[in-house]
Amino acid sequence: MKKSFVYCPCEPHLSPHFETIEKSTVEWAQQFNLLTSAAALERFKKGKFALLTARAFPVDNLEALLPIADLNTWLFLFDDQCDETLEGKTAAHLHATTCLLMDAMINGVSLGADSTPPLVAGFSEVWQRLQKLGSDAWQQRFNLAAGAAGGGRHPQ
Repeated sequence: MKKSFVYCPCEPHLSPHFETIEKSTVEWAQQFNLLTSAAALERFKKGKFALLTARAFPVDNLEALLPIADLNTWLFLFDDQCDETLEGKTAAHLHATTCLLMDAMINGVSLGADSTPPLVAGFSEVWQRLQKLGSDAWQQRFNLAAGAAGGGRHPQ
């Protein structure tokens, strides 16, 4: 098989915190019960989601990198749920989940509530950390974009 070559005019960099990000992201996903089996954990580790963050943001600011890595991880896990579960393939379930996510962004959620789905609880926790990093204007743009993507449920 012939390997393709893509020219990149800049030298690739990797955050010096890659290993810390990787370990922290696995712990975060487990904390929110987003990896429910040994097979899911192994598949997750093979995905090397932290590597994407460490390459995209090759900075030395670990405090900023951790919520970005967890959001990136959350996005991949949410996509997997949509692709691989029966619930993720039904419009009603996706609409309900989207509404819960928008409510989490606007109002927050009780992270200890048993009725809060793991994906919503995980997102809410990441969103709380991201809010500390971003300006009010950025948060508003994010909310509006997420609302548009989620079927028009915008913050009031």
